[in-house]
Amino acid sequence: MRQRFWTFWDRFGSAAMLGLVAAVFLLGLFGISWYARIHDLEFPFGTRLYIAASLFLLENGSLDGEIPWPLEIARWAAPVVLATAAIGTFLSVLRHRAWSLGGRRLRGHVVVIGLGERGWRAACSAKQAGRAVTVIEADATNPHVRAARRRGIPVIVGNAAELSRLRSARLDRASRALVFVGDDTATTAIADAVAELAQLPGVSLRSEFCCFLAVPDAEAANDLNALMHDQGALFRREFFTLEDRAGPVIVDRWAGLLTTPGAPAPLVVMGADVVARSVVAAAARQWSARTDGNVLEVHWLVSARTRRIERLLADLDGLTTVRIIVHELDSTQARSTVASALRGLRSIPSLVVVAEQDDADALSLLATTDLVLRDTGAMVVGVTERPSLVRLLDGHGRIELFDVGAELGDDDQIAHGRLEALGRALHDGYLRQLNRALPAAERIRKPAYRPWADLPHELRAQNYDAARAARGMLNELGFDIVPRTPLLPAVSDLDADTVETLARAEHTRWFLARNPEAAEPEWLDVDPVHAEQSRDQARRLPGVLAAADLQITPAPRREGP
Repeated sequence: MRQRFWTFWDRFGSAAMLGLVAAVFLLGLFGISWYARIHDLEFPFGTRLYIAASLFLLENGSLDGEIPWPLEIARWAAPVVLATAAIGTFLSVLRHRAWSLGGRRLRGHVVVIGLGERGWRAACSAKQAGRAVTVIEADATNPHVRAARRRGIPVIVGNAAELSRLRSARLDRASRALVFVGDDTATTAIADAVAELAQLPGVSLRSEFCCFLAVPDAEAANDLNALMHDQGALFRREFFTLEDRAGPVIVDRWAGLLTTPGAPAPLVVMGADVVARSVVAAAARQWSARTDGNVLEVHWLVSARTRRIERLLADLDGLTTVRIIVHELDSTQARSTVASALRGLRSIPSLVVVAEQDDADALSLLATTDLVLRDTGAMVVGVTERPSLVRLLDGHGRIELFDVGAELGDDDQIAHGRLEALGRALHDGYLRQLNRALPAAERIRKPAYRPWADLPHELRAQNYDAARAARGMLNELGFDIVPRTPLLPAVSDLDADTVETLARAEHTRWFLARNPEAAEPEWLDVDPVHAEQSRDQARRLPGVLAAADLQITPAPRREGP
């Protein structure tokens, strides 16, 4: 009931109180005019206005004699309405102040900076999962501000690049910060402000703290992460773009390349934005690590070959088992070009992904694809984040929708960051190893022989544990795992001593995870077959990471605070 009251007050309180004041004033004005007629008094219009206004202050101009019922109602209602408005305003101000101060009591919470659609999704997902969350938003008129407060989420209004706002959100006690401001300059300013806060005397960020900063371009995110890595920051910062993370998820969910036996059907991608490039790269790198000799055809339909497309094609040019065929669409005849390309495929495609930023272009491509492939059973996926397109195609029987924000905007998924990519890479390496070592009849009986998207929670958690351990072990040996970038040297082969150390540590972790009450095994006593399996896993680690667009690089020296 209380939440409903404040929801009503936030939305309609001001208008309702103004309406009541106006109604009481008009009723009092009418009553004064009536009173003047009854008592044969000459009240100028200005006097009547004054008396009607004075009713709100418990004054009625010393009126005597018979009081008309409109005036009687007005002189009692006026102070009640005024008092209600004053009390409501006071409580509203007090409540908003309490929301701002509420963040100061938080510990280990999530700080969301920017309440656009993605920031709003992240804040709501954290709240729904039971995590404490507070928000910093620069625009006080943003409708999500009121909506967040109604959900019990403290909101600090102001510029997050100001230290005072970060302090109000108790960033120094937070477990993570998610930045969704949508502007590169503002994002950089916030990153600088967090760095400045971390260096202040008496400020000590939590050991697990990481600031995740959304940027619009995947290449920029990789380069920024490389620069931050090379500088050796006092706290963890990670730049990311949700669109770049979409590719592996889409390929896992609908293509299943790593668990597909034999020669794969062609894959078709339409569009030139970040999601389209991510899908092409994910499919190519996943398939390239297979050793069965089959070739994957990726047909990429684009309106123009941009610099980023050419760079990706050059990057993937050395993959011998992947053939990427680019079709340039004539803007005046896009539908016929798409239809011709689809009809010219050597076989029915396993997956068609339409990732166009423009709604009209996306609908045109989806409609053409659906008409050409309607009776073939091909999977067609439309990628979007726009509610208009989601509503239009919701429930369509032949087209699946992938909403980037809804699928990937969860605060916990964002916080996994490189851990998600590393865990996925380790699992993909496991699948490829099974493909090499076991016949199809045996490997399909393995519980974990399935794409990452279909992996049960407990098996995915095991990969996360292995990813944390691998990164920790590499850190101890002077290495780090970063997104692949030419800005940093890549370690393609680990020396024998490093392999031995990693194998021993991974086997010990694996054994104790399954036998928590047992003593730590002696490496020299481990079954030679199991020991060699651990060594082989360590040797393959650089290649496994490369297939996931990650690399091992020497770690910089990090200076303490």
